[in-house]
Amino acid sequence: MGKIKIIAMTLVVVMAFQTTAYATGTVTNKENQIKENQETIKELQEEKTEVAGEKSVLNAELQGIIAEQTALTKEADKIKAEIRAKEDEISLTNNKITELTAKIAETEAEIEQKLAEIADKEAELAEKKEMLDARIRASYMNSSFGDVIFALVESKSLLEFTDRITMINRLVEKDNEIIEAVKLLMDELKTKQEELEVTKREFLASKEELESEKIKLETEKKALEAEKKKYSEKIAALRDVEYSKNQALSRLSAEEKAIASEIGDIIEENAALEKEIQNLIKASSSPSNAPKPSSNAAEAPTSEYIKPVSGRISSPYGWRIHPILGYSKFHTGIDFAASSGTAVKAVKGGVVILAKYNSSYGNYIIVDHGNGVSSLYAHLKGFNTSLGSRVSQGQTIGFVGSTGMSTGPHLHFEIRVNGEHVNPANYI
Repeated sequence: MGKIKIIAMTLVVVMAFQTTAYATGTVTNKENQIKENQETIKELQEEKTEVAGEKSVLNAELQGIIAEQTALTKEADKIKAEIRAKEDEISLTNNKITELTAKIAETEAEIEQKLAEIADKEAELAEKKEMLDARIRASYMNSSFGDVIFALVESKSLLEFTDRITMINRLVEKDNEIIEAVKLLMDELKTKQEELEVTKREFLASKEELESEKIKLETEKKALEAEKKKYSEKIAALRDVEYSKNQALSRLSAEEKAIASEIGDIIEENAALEKEIQNLIKASSSPSNAPKPSSNAAEAPTSEYIKPVSGRISSPYGWRIHPILGYSKFHTGIDFAASSGTAVKAVKGGVVILAKYNSSYGNYIIVDHGNGVSSLYAHLKGFNTSLGSRVSQGQTIGFVGSTGMSTGPHLHFEIRVNGEHVNPANYI
């Protein structure tokens, strides 16, 4: 019996040593993993810094492009204003040309009228001259003495003779007056015609000058439009460059966000590894590996709750670098990696006390399980229950999505006791 006892004691010591050695080896492996992770974080931080530098350069280039666009736009607007001014000048010149054309037509009509009046007066003058010439010829053929003898012979008295001579003289004087009046009117008409001709020539000269000015203005307008087109083409080209720069900036921002998310995941992995190391050290130094009863009265046995989705935990409960915000922030639940549309199940029966959208949680549901305990399911693609509904354990209440502040499809799950978040890992 003594020999068997010694052998048994030896085996216990060997097993304890092996257990301690195994735990020590496991701890060393995890510590090495942590170091490797820290190196990876360092590399990712450098990559993130490099991406941030590229973003800074792109931002500076974009600011330069925007400033150039602003300057070009101002120049283009200035040219537009000049074009509008030229168009106004051309319109004014066209109005003046129209007015002069009307005046020229009116003057030409007046000239035609004066020419017609002159022609009438010339005909009248010719007629009067013909009558006067006939009388002169008759007087020449018969002589003035014959007229006097004729008047004397025909007259019955000296008074009648005198009257006849006076009448003859008056007829001659009247004819001469008419001829002079016609000549004077013809002179006036010709003078007016000459004045109208001068006015017409002046109008024509002014019209020709305005036509020349119009051609000049239209040429200047075309030059301005050509210049405006150049500016428009430059602005369009700059907009294309700005678009490509913004696209590049968006890609860099997405890359930076992805790097930050990866860094956060590694930091969370390190935290989990640290926790595992602590548990292994405790286990190796404990006389028994049996779990101790929980001291938290609010916690329930794991068997009362089920997992809301199957799959790995992508982000545990606790402090982490937020994958979107980029700074250290307490993670109030557990993230489960799952594809979009995966069914989300109630971890325990209860009543739906909230089903709505939130800018952070996106679409989320809260189920009250009684005794102050409730569960929260966030970033859902859609609901499969409604406010006030009673749900049973395992019932599908929603579907995995990426609504709210999320980098991709996953389920954010929380347990809350009297409204305060606790570690869900103690329940599921």
